[in-house]
Amino acid sequence: MASDAFAGVDLAGVETRPTGLAVIRCGKATLSVVRLDSELIEPLSALRPRVVAIDAPLTRPPAGRAVRELDRVIVLLGFKLLPPGFPGMAKLTERGVRVRLALEALGVPVIEVHPLSIIRALGLRGRGDFLDFISGALEVEGPLNRHTVDSLAAAYAARLHDAGLTTVVRAADGEMVLPLISARGRHFRRVAQLRAVSGRWPRLAVDVVTLVDGKVVLIERLNEPYKGCWALPGGFVEYGETVEQAAIREAREETGLDVELVALVGVYSDPRRDPRGHVVSVAFLARARGGELRAASDAREVRAFPVDRLPERLAFDHSTILRDALRVARGMGLVK
Repeated sequence: MASDAFAGVDLAGVETRPTGLAVIRCGKATLSVVRLDSELIEPLSALRPRVVAIDAPLTRPPAGRAVRELDRVIVLLGFKLLPPGFPGMAKLTERGVRVRLALEALGVPVIEVHPLSIIRALGLRGRGDFLDFISGALEVEGPLNRHTVDSLAAAYAARLHDAGLTTVVRAADGEMVLPLISARGRHFRRVAQLRAVSGRWPRLAVDVVTLVDGKVVLIERLNEPYKGCWALPGGFVEYGETVEQAAIREAREETGLDVELVALVGVYSDPRRDPRGHVVSVAFLARARGGELRAASDAREVRAFPVDRLPERLAFDHSTILRDALRVARGMGLVK
């Protein structure tokens, strides 16, 4: 069974050169450098990520040609890359095909990506800009260099792909995955052929810190992003609904509890707090007044945690929201 992890690989053409490897799981990105095929395939086989994104040509060009039709389409869209038949790329192509086949034989889904094109499609200027962008959404651990940053961009694309937030550029001789919508509204030649029309304004959400007998109610997320991670109950505000009504509704839908809102904790508006886009969250402190604690809606599991035994990491920026909420709760004498 696949895990809740996503992996990215910045593959080198030969095993004597460094290959970047990034794994994203539960709000954390772990970076490393490997060299041998076995150092790459064995840990990925054990981890069984939902998607592995590889920065390398994963299909060969037609016989007698250096350029795939796929590469021509990517260039027409305004992105730059070296085709698999160019000098220095032949070994990388052969290794990419070999690694893809090995992973697919183990049942691991593999996609081809190009990190610099991913970064450009996100509307970012380069690797440094991407690191600033991703550090607002993920805890990044491990060595930072060109290889690992490119593998991190690949892993991020893998996660977006699993969430349905990518487009697959297809040709007769291959496929490449790109983010669907530029985060900063930049456009490339013919890119409108691939992108859906999208409104460019923040979405409004609520998060609820619910107390039951001095314990904090958390849910284990059923869906991406942060599938399998602990989080605060919450969700998007529906049209015609106040934020207070939305908070009470979401708490009931996700935890089975009827709650009373006792305080406004704060408004959290960092554009990078949610990998799906710019989401502004209004956070409330609440007390349970009825109902039965049970997982429902988008929750795989629901549990009340003692305040001194909370999970180390939560989804999104919920650790920050929870810290602020407990400060408010202590000031009101609701928790010790």
